Amino acid sequence: MSTGTSGQRIDTELLDFRALPADCHAAIISLTSPLDACRLSLVSPFFNSLTSSDAVWDLYLSICDHPVLIEDAKKSFSLHKRSGKKCYMLAARDLAIRWGDTHWSWNSVPDSRFPEVAKLLDVCWFEIKGRIAYCVSACRRYWYPIEREDGWLELELGEFFNEGGEDDKLEIRIFHFDGNWKSGVIIEGIEIRPN
Repeated sequence: MSTGTSGQRIDTELLDFRALPADCHAAIISLTSPLDACRLSLVSPFFNSLTSSDAVWDLYLSICDHPVLIEDAKKSFSLHKRSGKKCYMLAARDLAIRWGDTHWSWNSVPDSRFPEVAKLLDVCWFEIKGRIAYCVSACRRYWYPIEREDGWLELELGEFFNEGGEDDKLEIRIFHFDGNWKSGVIIEGIEIRPN
C-alpha cells in the first residue's frame, strides 16, 4: 500500500502491469502509436521487451501494409505506419465518375486492392467526385505526382486540416475541362490519409 497525492490509499499490487497475461500486454501496446510504443520502451527493461515483441507489431504492420476492404469492397482501411492514424481509400466504383458507364472501361488489375479499376477511354469533360465521413475544417490544394513502391503513380491533390472540428462529410472533386480529349488514365481510387 502507498498514499496517493490526494491522501488516498492505493493498493500498488493492482497497478502491477507485469501481473497481466502476455497477450494483454501485446493488446495494450498495440493500441498505442508506434512513437508511443518506442517511448514506452525507454521506461524500463520490462516495457522494452514488451515493445520488442513480434506479437505487438504483427497485426499493426499487417494492417499498415495490407489494407482491409470494407463496405462491400468499395473502401479500404489501413493504418499510417509512422503515426498509427487511420487511412481510407474510396474505390473507383465508390466514386461518381462522369461518363463512367460509357467513356470508361472497368477492369480487374492484379496489383489493385479493389476488384475493379476505372480506365479512361476518351473524354473531354473529366470529372470525378467522392465523399466520405471525415474530420476536416480547412484545405490547401495542389497537384503533384509520386511514384509508389507498388508501381502505381499517385497524384497528391492537396491537404485537409482538422483543428478540433466535428466529424463531417469530406467531398472531393477532380475536374478538368479545356476542350481537349483525354484518355488512358487508370483510377484505382482516392485515398485520404494523414501527413
